[in-house]
Amino acid sequence: MLSGKYSQKGIVVVLAAVLTPLLMMCGGVGLDLGNTYLHKAQLQNIADAAVLAGGWSYSEKENQVDAKNTINYYVNQNRGITSSNPLECTTEFTSNNTNTIIRLTVQEDLPTFFLQYFGMKTIALQSRATANYAPATSSDPGAFDFGMIAGYNKKASSTTSYDDNQILNTNGIYFHTDGIKIDGMVHSNGGIYLHDNHYATITANGSLTTAYSNASDIWANYRDVNQWEKKPQDIQITTDTWRHYYTMGDQSSNDLSFTNTGNIDISLSETNTNTKSMWDYVQNIKKQYQTNPAQAQANHIYYDDTADKAYQFDTSHTNEYPSLTSGSITYAGDGGSWNVWNQNYKFIVVDGNLDINIPNGLTPGTNDYVVLVSLHGNIHLQNNSVFHGIIYAPNGTILMDGACDILGSIVGEHIEITTGGQKINVKQSSFNFNSGSSTTNTNKKAQVTLIE
Repeated sequence: MLSGKYSQKGIVVVLAAVLTPLLMMCGGVGLDLGNTYLHKAQLQNIADAAVLAGGWSYSEKENQVDAKNTINYYVNQNRGITSSNPLECTTEFTSNNTNTIIRLTVQEDLPTFFLQYFGMKTIALQSRATANYAPATSSDPGAFDFGMIAGYNKKASSTTSYDDNQILNTNGIYFHTDGIKIDGMVHSNGGIYLHDNHYATITANGSLTTAYSNASDIWANYRDVNQWEKKPQDIQITTDTWRHYYTMGDQSSNDLSFTNTGNIDISLSETNTNTKSMWDYVQNIKKQYQTNPAQAQANHIYYDDTADKAYQFDTSHTNEYPSLTSGSITYAGDGGSWNVWNQNYKFIVVDGNLDINIPNGLTPGTNDYVVLVSLHGNIHLQNNSVFHGIIYAPNGTILMDGACDILGSIVGEHIEITTGGQKINVKQSSFNFNSGSSTTNTNKKAQVTLIE
């Protein structure tokens, strides 16, 4: 008869023989379950982003075919870790009074690692997302239908000093250069300063609205002239002195007229109808980045709400910011287009100061657009190639000193433009930041929200 010692050894061997396969099985099942969880989360992010994009596409023409094509495009564009697996999309449209409900179902057959040996070769995954499209109920434009808005809301401040900071900090818009042309709506809650005789023009397609009615409250720079120098629009201030304001001009080089429409609130808030869509957009970007930072970066997203942190996206900081917006630009096959799809950030939301430098010689294609947001800091853009997108700094200064045109919208507390000859064109190529697409429908205030 075996002693107790050898009997216990025998039991251990038996237990090991029984438990080892079970432990291996548990590990294999755990591997498949973990992979399933990752793919399910990715699939839900894909569905959420695609149905929102489809909703905003639908808002442009209320065309279901265009919306479906947009949804399919964004599903494939944002596949990430699902890139090797077929995805099946089903999109349904239903009307609810004046609104349209868009339901998207994305399905994936996920191959298994361990369970395939037990006959389960794939796991069927399914994610649903639903968007509600509410058509426009007002023709009033939102903040990002403007080519330019300065939120600083004090009357024009004149100064004999040429201190740029003093001029900028006491006015809404500072044109520190000549030859600026704006094709779109411009609004300033505060003063507008044109340096010396520098000139900025709004074309026939555009307009200027302000928060004041008097020229002295709008135009910050002027010179006093005598009766032989005065022009019809100059204002008499003494018996033999007239005040000539440096104003923006219209397409015929006449002094630009303006309309008092009151303040436009550019603060980022869920309750601010002017920026509600941007609020939703930023929350979506934040959610994606916090859920899966690696996947968000693969989707060209950079998000960081660390307070008082500065960011420099240029070729000298490529080690700090992988997939840099301007440090790793690649060229498409035609030798001239700006290919941002695979290597570069397109959607940047930060809390502090943001510096962006885009190299010269690049031409953006139809889908080459960028959204730059600084929640509490300044934005400095050196665009030596055409910039297509939105620049938004509701609590800071936007400094533009690039040599090329802006297609989109500039909205900030203060705005300064320093390079002559720039064109800012919101009508030609305005940006719908919710879907990440271009649209010429600049006055429509539709609402697209994720409801499931």
